[in-house]
Amino acid sequence: ARSAAKTADFPTAADYYGLAEKAHDRIGDAIRARNAGADRALALYASDDATAAAESRRVFAQKSRPVSNNPDDVPLLQELSRKDAELHLALGARLAKSGADRDASALWETGCVRLRTYVDDATARIVADDAKDMSKADLAGTARKFAAISSGLDPQNPYVTQQTNTRFLWYELEADGAGAADEDYSPAGDAKVK
Repeated sequence: ARSAAKTADFPTAADYYGLAEKAHDRIGDAIRARNAGADRALALYASDDATAAAESRRVFAQKSRPVSNNPDDVPLLQELSRKDAELHLALGARLAKSGADRDASALWETGCVRLRTYVDDATARIVADDAKDMSKADLAGTARKFAAISSGLDPQNPYVTQQTNTRFLWYELEADGAGAADEDYSPAGDAKVK
């Protein structure tokens, strides 16, 4: 369907999107079915088919059916929201062409508001995702490495990597007396060595 749409064979693309919608409905995937239905309506608009307006109104009526709490479905629901906005714009343009200016204006405004909401939501999700990634990152370590590189030091140099209040392996060995059975790493053991 997408290859037909890319080659501007919109009637064929509409047929394939219709088949995809039916297939997704058969297996119970309502979100993908509504997305395919929206793609079909958009392809019908592109092919200047007279049934495009009726198809887009059918998609508007069915758009609220897919409901999901699954976070993996968020991109699909966002895609459906975008296509719904595009259908409002396409139907508004079709009505403006036929002279129904009042209805066209209302649909155009609705489409623009929905697209703006889609963009704002996507932007907020990207910012939140970036903030989550930033909180996981070792910003202080990255800053130290950057400072080391910019001053000509190796970022793995102990001068860069050692931090105050950091326990290193040899300090831990001394503290808990770990080591070979006959070795004593405690201060008392150090006195025996001297």
